[in-house]
Amino acid sequence: DIVGAAQAHHADIVALSSSSAYSEAKAADGLRELRAMLPAAVLLWAGGAAAARIRKPMAGVQLITSLGQMIDLVKQWRAGHGSYGPPAGRLHRARNRLARSGYTRAA
Repeated sequence: DIVGAAQAHHADIVALSSSSAYSEAKAADGLRELRAMLPAAVLLWAGGAAAARIRKPMAGVQLITSLGQMIDLVKQWRAGHGSYGPPAGRLHRARNRLARSGYTRAA
């Protein structure tokens, strides 16, 4: 289950690739359904042959038509979230959980 995995791992992005075996309509319907189930803060990126045939922009879905575009998107995302280590949002949430648990680091 993609939604469950995204929530369990505190994903910042869900990226999918769809094969040419999927029709444009089936791919678009699946992406709309997934977008509705994912938390709003989770980005949804879609690539592959079926996604490339989707011509209409989809709210909350980044359609990726080439590997170069994917590389650019990752670079842009990293520029806003840090290149190494956990993404900023996950690190912030982890620190908050530790603080609420009463954990203090030994000196």
